[in-house]
Amino acid sequence: MSDTPDLIFEEPPTRAHGGGGTYSPIRLWLNALRDHPGQWAKYPETVHASTRTFISQGTSYGVSEGEFEVRGRMDKSNPGKVRIHLYARFIGGES
Repeated sequence: MSDTPDLIFEEPPTRAHGGGGTYSPIRLWLNALRDHPGQWAKYPETVHASTRTFISQGTSYGVSEGEFEVRGRMDKSNPGKVRIHLYARFIGGES
């Protein structure tokens, strides 16, 4: 038995949740909003509260900081969960 650990070299799988994947539902929704600048839209499902921050800071979903104005309203139907109703509108940005 060897004292050195086995090393497994492989690329990590893509993330399963909607963070930054090309086909993330939130990313697709935001891309569709680009065709309707200035118009507010509500995402059809509640999302984790951090989603609003990721979009506004441009750290996920294929967006840049300042492209979207984002608002979140707490989902009071499920106490104890940090879920929000997400609203966003495309306000432009550098391409």
